[in-house]
Amino acid sequence: MITTKFGTFAVENNGANGVCLFMENIKIAEFPKVAWWDKDGIIKALDEHEDLINSRIAERVKKVNVTRDNAKEVLEDLVRVFGKENNGFFSSRLKQCINKLK
Repeated sequence: MITTKFGTFAVENNGANGVCLFMENIKIAEFPKVAWWDKDGIIKALDEHEDLINSRIAERVKKVNVTRDNAKEVLEDLVRVFGKENNGFFSSRLKQCINKLK
């Protein structure tokens, strides 16, 4: 783990003399010529690609602000995500919650 001005990243060796950086298990960046153990090199690479890092964090790591007004829509999105993967278990429970909100 490394904490920078962009946030905290999990650091992994990419197996090819480089490093992959993840935030919340989502790949944000890969730097092929930076060693996974080189903290200063990682921070320098992040700073050199500041616009790219900020845009990837914004598009890939989204925080959903759930309110009473949008709870139904959020649950419907979850039905679409989980419904097919788990033979309907999650989707049936989520649909029950949606029905309570109607």
